[in-house]
Amino acid sequence: MTFASTAVKYIGNNRFIIGGDLSLHGVTRPVQLRSLYTGTNKDMLTDAWRIGLRSHTVIDRRDFGMTYNQSRAETLLIGNEVYIDIIIEAILME
Repeated sequence: MTFASTAVKYIGNNRFIIGGDLSLHGVTRPVQLRSLYTGTNKDMLTDAWRIGLRSHTVIDRRDFGMTYNQSRAETLLIGNEVYIDIIIEAILME
């Protein structure tokens, strides 16, 4: 799974919409990540700045060619909605 951002839009209150292309299972589709900037802080041990970001989206796995499923008693065992949560803590390099 890879994500390449193509646009970032600030929507207020430390929240962003990050648009980009999600590649999964050999298929690439545009998606939007709803994102929250969680803050910046200086690491006391390394003196480096750290930044936090949390993003999420929901995709339909069938849009990425994942159609395999099993059924038991006429009930499908694998759901089609996939919830993606990304929590990032990055170090700002100088």
